[in-house]
Amino acid sequence: MLWIPHQLVGAPLGYSVTLECFTEAHPSSLNYWTREDGHMIHESHKYRAENVVGTPSYKTHMKLTISNIQEKDYGTYKCVAKNPRGETDGTIRLYIPPMLWIPHQLVGAPLGYSVTLECFTEAHPSSLNYWTREDGHMIHESHKYRAENVVGTPSYKTHMKLTISNIQEKDYGTYKCVAKNPRGETDGTIRLYSE
Repeated sequence: MLWIPHQLVGAPLGYSVTLECFTEAHPSSLNYWTREDGHMIHESHKYRAENVVGTPSYKTHMKLTISNIQEKDYGTYKCVAKNPRGETDGTIRLYIPPMLWIPHQLVGAPLGYSVTLECFTEAHPSSLNYWTREDGHMIHESHKYRAENVVGTPSYKTHMKLTISNIQEKDYGTYKCVAKNPRGETDGTIRLYSE
């Protein structure tokens, strides 16, 4: 028998994370980790596997610590328990929760000019990225607004841009950039003021 407390685990780039499975097997099982393609994970500076035998001894707490997470580390991991009576496995998916950075939270521009607001996002799976005003209304493409999402390298990075043309008094105020994927949502605000 195998039990996984968290089948979805989010962790940002550069961090470390520990994936966990619990097994019960009699006779005791051979426990190991693989990637979704079936390749076994071996101990290294990147991966540390630990099997903590419980009480009674047929219970085991499997742990896989992944250090300094990089893009290639995201995806599916399998914990496998195998003994003479059979084999069982469970899957854990490691993902990047949506994250957002704003280089300039205060942006000034005079009446009649154009300005571009910017946000940078990271998410895996890819996020839906959009802009709103402070009242929550989504901004749509028009002669006034031009939204652009430039997918970066690596592909989980996106550079969001909102260009506001011919600024009028009603355009001043707060704008929100939003990044949303099945694993979460985040947003940030930029205040446009008269210069």
